[in-house]
Amino acid sequence: MTRRLALAALFFAASATAQSSVIEPGREREVLALFAPYELAQEVTPGWKLWNVRVGAQAIELELVGPAGEVSLLRLTEAGDAAERSASFAIQRPQGNTAVDGLVAALRKNDGGGFWHARVVTAEPPAPTDSAGFAWPVGVAVISAALMWWLAARK
Repeated sequence: MTRRLALAALFFAASATAQSSVIEPGREREVLALFAPYELAQEVTPGWKLWNVRVGAQAIELELVGPAGEVSLLRLTEAGDAAERSASFAIQRPQGNTAVDGLVAALRKNDGGGFWHARVVTAEPPAPTDSAGFAWPVGVAVISAALMWWLAARK
């Protein structure tokens, strides 16, 4: 019975799942709508233009370019240590730069909450690419064999 329990624990540990909130591909238009009336390549505040919006699975980054070519980055995530939040996002703004104030105000107005979608991710070990990547599966096999030998020796 103990051997079966150990094998079941190893099986379930190897196929563990976790939930992760993500921004799925294809939601770019929805992301841009969060910042209306501001649009790409348009001024947000005098001299500062919304130049780039990068949408990743875990974050949105907005890049503003200033009159002298300086760059200011506004980052939005689901959770974090940010002092500011909208209904869906933790807001990480650049220090000492008020150029993003209009974008943050638009986000708070347009964000009704519920932006993030949960996705179940099956944990899989990475494919070995070299001897270091190969060590993980070998280590699991050695530990599993040692555990089964120890359980058999106890009887």
